[in-house]
Amino acid sequence: MMIPKGKIKDKSWLEQPQVQKIYVLLNEGADEPQALFVGGCVRNAVLGAPMSDVDLCTKYTPDIVTDMLEKADVKVIPTGIDHGTVTAVVDGRPFEITTLRKDIETDGRHAQVVFSDKWEEDAARRDFTMNTLLCDIEGNVYDPLGSGYEDAQVGRLVFVGNARERIKEDYLRILRFFRFHAYYGKGDMDQQTLDACVLEKEGISKLSVERVTAEMLKLLAADNPQKELMAMRENGILPVLSMADFSVMPATTHPLSRLCASVAYKSDNIEAYLTYFRFSKAQEKMMKDIACAVRTYIKPTIHNLKSVLYFYGRDVAKEWSVLCDGDDVLIQDAEILDIPVLPVKGADLIARGHEQGACLGKKLKEIEFAWVESNFDDQVAFSFLA
Repeated sequence: MMIPKGKIKDKSWLEQPQVQKIYVLLNEGADEPQALFVGGCVRNAVLGAPMSDVDLCTKYTPDIVTDMLEKADVKVIPTGIDHGTVTAVVDGRPFEITTLRKDIETDGRHAQVVFSDKWEEDAARRDFTMNTLLCDIEGNVYDPLGSGYEDAQVGRLVFVGNARERIKEDYLRILRFFRFHAYYGKGDMDQQTLDACVLEKEGISKLSVERVTAEMLKLLAADNPQKELMAMRENGILPVLSMADFSVMPATTHPLSRLCASVAYKSDNIEAYLTYFRFSKAQEKMMKDIACAVRTYIKPTIHNLKSVLYFYGRDVAKEWSVLCDGDDVLIQDAEILDIPVLPVKGADLIARGHEQGACLGKKLKEIEFAWVESNFDDQVAFSFLA
């Protein structure tokens, strides 16, 4: 059995009933742990960072895990059975449980694996040393490879083993390096690791656009990813970033707003982002709307806020209030002000003798313009019905 490397200070998450239950079920009757907590939950617990999902790895194969848990009336979903992962739902809470594995072949995007019963072999296939940590229900932290615990404590992000070889197994790890450093790194990036990322950057072209986009959005959502984004730009990690300026990072953590700000809200550059990345239709619309709102309504006034609320909706207005350097009152108003509603409809004009058609639409636009310019005074709109 491994010797603990350290102890988790805040064990409150380990004391939660569902966490206790899944751990006990997977280790019941064993002389030493057959399942341990792994990955992000352990890393974040060591770092004192917030956590969400709690995952486990185990020496048991998926069929044995499924049999054990179903006998205890725990629902098991074969979410990633081919990769050794099942999801157990304990009193409504999901836990991903993955059998220990070792890589036998990789192609730069995906790895072929076989099951293992050795903690060290499973740790050796992970990306960064701080992600190899394990812990038990008592909060004892285990470090199968010997360096992950110290690296986590000092905020040093380095690959497991040979950096270039680890990157070649999955080129997404280049982007993950910058993202994880933005969230968990301290000080400068490890130079050898950065050099390896730069040397292997052409491999990113082998990745699907969807994977690249998802990773970039996560990076952009970090509290302050400025240093990492600037390093990516300077080293040509993603060609599309050559047009970006990350020297000033807006206060918002919304990734789409940050992308817009990086190209000064210019339409052509926004289109370049939309071509390079793969966004949903809703995300594309939001980027265009944010850029248009910031270009159109430059000053952080209450009238401009109402205009953005009316023409673009609350989500865009909340971003606009930050991007245009609004004060705390304006930013709060973006959250709570009612969205203006034009009080005059086409039916009101028809009832007063206007005919349907282009002229009716033109008249409505005239009323809308006057109403907006009057700071959304309904009486101004109603005056057109007199």
